[in-house]
Amino acid sequence: CPADPPPLVVSEAPGGPPGTFLWEAATYSAHFYVLQDTLPGQVYTLSFNLTNPLAQQDSPLVNIETRGLPLGRLLLSKDPDRPPLAVTSGFFPLGYPVIGQSSPLPSANNLITVTFRATVPLFPGTSTYVTMTGFAGASS
Repeated sequence: CPADPPPLVVSEAPGGPPGTFLWEAATYSAHFYVLQDTLPGQVYTLSFNLTNPLAQQDSPLVNIETRGLPLGRLLLSKDPDRPPLAVTSGFFPLGYPVIGQSSPLPSANNLITVTFRATVPLFPGTSTYVTMTGFAGASS
């Protein structure tokens, strides 16, 4: 089994703290300064965190370019199973929500429990509320 490629050590500035990068919000660009010598032909990984947008979107086209080397700008190939920044439209992911009850007995108090995981944050300041319908025959 081949070893995982080593990480490329980068920073937001020349000689800066490792593992950081400069985010340019106006152009949606991430800038990295290489902090180590690399070997020609060696495969490296470069991982960093971004926050997905709130709304659904298809995976955007992402380019890579270098400065200081005559490589120019290239369109990156996407992992077909995990394309970057592809955001789903579904409010509830597959398998959620799930509803259950505490008692099936006639006229019994019955605790209804709904388990869910939302794909977007719920904010009280936006007057977010949840409505469930279809509780035929029940009373509160």
